[in-house]
Amino acid sequence: MKKSLIPLGIILLSVALAYCLLTYDHDWGDDWAAYLMQSIAITKGATQEFLARNTFTMRESTRFFGPDAYPWGFPVLLSSFVLACGPLNIFCLKFVNLIFFALFLWG
Repeated sequence: MKKSLIPLGIILLSVALAYCLLTYDHDWGDDWAAYLMQSIAITKGATQEFLARNTFTMRESTRFFGPDAYPWGFPVLLSSFVLACGPLNIFCLKFVNLIFFALFLWG
C-alpha cells in the first residue's frame, strides 16, 4: 500500500503543477490552429470543405506553413473537447494536454 502512495503523490503533484502553468492565452504560430480547425470540421461534418479550403490556402501561400491536413488522430480526440468546451475556449481545450500528461505518468 505504501509503495503505491508515493507514485500517486508524485503524479498528483505533477498534475497540480502542470495545471498551475496553464494560461488563458495562446500563440497561434504553431500547428494548434490547424488541429483545432480540423477538429471543428469533424464536429460539423465538413471535413471535405476543410480539406478544400486548407489545400487552397497552402498552395497559394508564399511560404510553406504545413501540410494540407495533419493526421486525423489528435483532431478526433480533440473534437470531443470542442463539443464540450466550444471551439474557442482555449483554457478548456488546453486541459486535454493535462489529461494525457496524467495518463502518461500513470502508465
